Amino acid sequence: MFRDASASNKERMDAATWLADQGFGKTTVNVAAQAPGFGDFTIVIGDHDAMGNPINDLPRD
Repeated sequence: MFRDASASNKERMDAATWLADQGFGKTTVNVAAQAPGFGDFTIVIGDHDAMGNPINDLPRD
């Protein structure tokens, strides 16, 4: 398929997908990644100076 000059790109991609599925297996759905609340967090970058002291005092609940 890959050497066939008349093959379309779709045929080449289908052949590559089939080959990858045979070698590595089909992909599975990660159910844990779709669970409610997964990934609900905030990343704060640059909230401390070079000495490690907080720049912005965030209110604590």
